[in-house]
Amino acid sequence: MKHSFSILAYTICTILLLAHNACTNTETSSDILPENTKASSSTSKHYVDTAIAHKGHFAMEIISNGKLAPTKQAEIRFQISEKIQQITVRNGQHVRKGDTLARLNSKLQRLKLQQAENRLTRAIHERNDLLIAYKNRALDSSKINKEVRTFFDLKSGYSDALVELELVRITLKSTIITAPINGIIANLDIKPHNYSQPGKVFCSVVGSSKFIAVFSVLENEATKLRFGQSVHIQTFAEDTLKYKGNVSAINPIVDETGKIEVRAEIENKFGSLISGMNIKVIVNNYISNQVFFPREAIVIRSGKDVVFKYSNGRAMWENVKVLHENSKHCAVSGKISSGDTIIVSGNLNLDHNAKVKIH
Repeated sequence: MKHSFSILAYTICTILLLAHNACTNTETSSDILPENTKASSSTSKHYVDTAIAHKGHFAMEIISNGKLAPTKQAEIRFQISEKIQQITVRNGQHVRKGDTLARLNSKLQRLKLQQAENRLTRAIHERNDLLIAYKNRALDSSKINKEVRTFFDLKSGYSDALVELELVRITLKSTIITAPINGIIANLDIKPHNYSQPGKVFCSVVGSSKFIAVFSVLENEATKLRFGQSVHIQTFAEDTLKYKGNVSAINPIVDETGKIEVRAEIENKFGSLISGMNIKVIVNNYISNQVFFPREAIVIRSGKDVVFKYSNGRAMWENVKVLHENSKHCAVSGKISSGDTIIVSGNLNLDHNAKVKIH
């Protein structure tokens, strides 16, 4: 009896030991299999999105933040001190060159104009009397030499009367304030029925058809820029709108932060740009003969960049080296060719040779 029990116990221990060794060997084999050689054990399909790899010119982006400044801006200042009768514009209003912005009281200036005209009339009569008296050459000043005629103009007060009349006309004209350029009214903070002060700013007219994008780049980035180079800008207020422009100035001085100021002229195509706006600037430099695709296709496996190619319903693992990147695409080297179908979404949990289906 004891002998039978011993045999049974020995048999059970042997079976358990063999089962343990089998499990250990299975786990060890699975653990040492490289990830890129495992086949997906799942029979279910993963849904993915794809894109086509292209070969050609790849856009290397220089990205910077900056501000907008107007290409044209005029400060309107009062020329004389008079009571402001009327202001015909408001901040944000579009105006055209020559439009009336405000009117000052002109009654005093009109009286001065009449007075100047009267003085000129008297001076003309006085000059004519002098001409008549001069060798009896009545009113025929064409036969009098220039020096004598100039003397009579001064002695009669005719020259001074002409200058005074012109000055009064200029002063009268300054009672009507007009726009010197096309643009938008800004910084208007004057109220009617107050007195203007000579030299004080009435408002500004900001040109709105074109703007200057002012931004900075690093020293090594500045060497890649050239005059006339194409740029794109986006405002943070409306990041769906993209404006095009061209580099118009590169300041040849590095500032204390190690950056160089660049300016680009931008067309206000959508009419929503305003002075002082914060913007994002993108400058493209193109590198030829590059294979590229959307950057979402890159996944990291075991510390390496990996791409899945789509082939006959399967996801095929390919190691790549990323050469260049921009905000949307990356250029790579490796076993990726132009025309290959690349998986760009649903690729985070894929295994090599996994079954996939395109959305």
